[in-house]
Amino acid sequence: MPLLDVSDNLLDPDFIQTLTVTRPTQTVDSQGMTQIAETSQSFYGAPVPLTSQELIRNPNAELLAGGIRVYTRFVLDSGSPDTSADIVTFGGKRYTVVSVDDWSNFGAGYVAADCAVISIQDKVDAGDSE
Repeated sequence: MPLLDVSDNLLDPDFIQTLTVTRPTQTVDSQGMTQIAETSQSFYGAPVPLTSQELIRNPNAELLAGGIRVYTRFVLDSGSPDTSADIVTFGGKRYTVVSVDDWSNFGAGYVAADCAVISIQDKVDAGDSE
């Protein structure tokens, strides 16, 4: 086990930013219809680019891909058969949590979450503004 505990850095204002997580929850009403409600809350984390903007060329389409990795002590959910994945908002863009890796070897409660950009249009708009 590593001797370095970096989780204290996740509370240092030099490294962290405020992000927003939106959690979709599903309920079934009395008529048997599924209702989706979203709750949002702020959390602290250190977002870094997951990949640079790149063009993925498939036989059927060209896609602009990108994402972020968020280092945090906040519990993020990548989804399961019973729950939807969390949505992280950062820099005006929305990302869905794809995977959450436990990095507790480097500090208690420390996780790294990979998040993929939700909308290709979000990436196109971001490129236009730069």
